[in-house]
Amino acid sequence: FDGTSLLPITLGDGSDTLPFCQIVDTDAKVTDVMKAAKSKEAAYMLKAQLLAAKLNLAMGDVPPTDAAAIAPTIAAADALLGSDSCTPETGKNEADRAAALALISALDAFNNKYSP
Repeated sequence: FDGTSLLPITLGDGSDTLPFCQIVDTDAKVTDVMKAAKSKEAAYMLKAQLLAAKLNLAMGDVPPTDAAAIAPTIAAADALLGSDSCTPETGKNEADRAAALALISALDAFNNKYSP
């Protein structure tokens, strides 16, 4: 990844106090987020899909109507990642896991449409 000009990207509330909140401000951090998505844990995949969506928006190739349409999904993903209930054990909480999987699906569809 060589998109330093697109960074920083905030995930969750942007703090490092919760497991899935982070300010991604280097290529190495982008790579780390993407590599962690191989986990079976939904929160790691949500974090990677959210980062990809925000990078796609930052590149400026997304039409305004599509950017507006995905905005609530991005806000919901940030809120879930920034919640106290989002932990490496999120998969044990069925409501959080279901919410994460729905958000992953929506973000994945968006990313597949706009990823270079």
